[in-house]
Amino acid sequence: MEAKEKIKLLEPLIGKTPLYELKFPEFNGNKVFAKAEFLNPTGSHYDRVYLELFKTLLQKNPLPKDLIEVSSGNAGISFAYFCKYLGFKAEIIIPAAVRTNARQIIRRINPEITISLSQGKYLEGAVEYLKNRLTPGVGLTPEFLNHSRRQETLSATEKIALESLEQLNYLGINKIDYFVAACGNGSTIIGPGRVLKKNNEETKIIVFEPQEAPVGYCKKTGEKPTESDHYKHIMYGTGAWGIEFPFIHKDMYGFSNMVEKVVRITKKEFDEALLLRFKVPWDVGYTSLNALYVVQSIINETKCKNCTFLTIFYDTGEKYAQVGD
Repeated sequence: MEAKEKIKLLEPLIGKTPLYELKFPEFNGNKVFAKAEFLNPTGSHYDRVYLELFKTLLQKNPLPKDLIEVSSGNAGISFAYFCKYLGFKAEIIIPAAVRTNARQIIRRINPEITISLSQGKYLEGAVEYLKNRLTPGVGLTPEFLNHSRRQETLSATEKIALESLEQLNYLGINKIDYFVAACGNGSTIIGPGRVLKKNNEETKIIVFEPQEAPVGYCKKTGEKPTESDHYKHIMYGTGAWGIEFPFIHKDMYGFSNMVEKVVRITKKEFDEALLLRFKVPWDVGYTSLNALYVVQSIINETKCKNCTFLTIFYDTGEKYAQVGD
């Protein structure tokens, strides 16, 4: 079966995820909904992204034989899955400092994939490694999918908001007061955010990230970071210091105007957020638990009543297990 036919079979399995309402006493009667992106085939929203990227890739003639990507986890898992399913030879660059179960999952999904561990500072070291791999004349030059800079990525993440609005409308809810999202490469802020703002300009978009790596905070406020090691944190998938992601840094995407506030999560708050795993009836990851923690913090700070919150349960908890090589 050709790859174009195979991807059509996969398409119905991706997206259209449930929207779950969480009813905690601490929510004070406010409505809190989480889009269950962890129920996509590889357990994250990145299946939506790579579906669109590979649909575009398959229009090329001739098709590239070798593909390459950079990731600290979820994107790499989805990339490996699609490459295996569609028959592409692939390489994934992962920062050596990231010691989570993601590597083992990638190997399990796609035993033939090449996993290259980059040294240096988190994703910045991975990008340097990538530049060397893409240098003409240095072996076979693979095709770089570059998920953090593609319009297809935003088109894919927009669907998270479009589906959520449709699901809420079915429940008789026609507006979202707060949308809470993690600050990774910015795609799950800009994509869903511009849909939600178009639906209701009053929707407040709250972004969170580790205090150690205030990428979004510095962009939003214009402040310069204090002296710190901006690479040492364990909220993987966020706080990629040293990388200029266009969805965050380029004003054409409207990050600064769209975002109401960027919350910096301290180590103490991070640890408190992880305790929410005992209350959430699904095995979701660190970022998802921190999103829920930020929702609870907003409710406590604003004393809001009868508000509707939307956030994303990005992925599964198994991916965050700390392991060696």
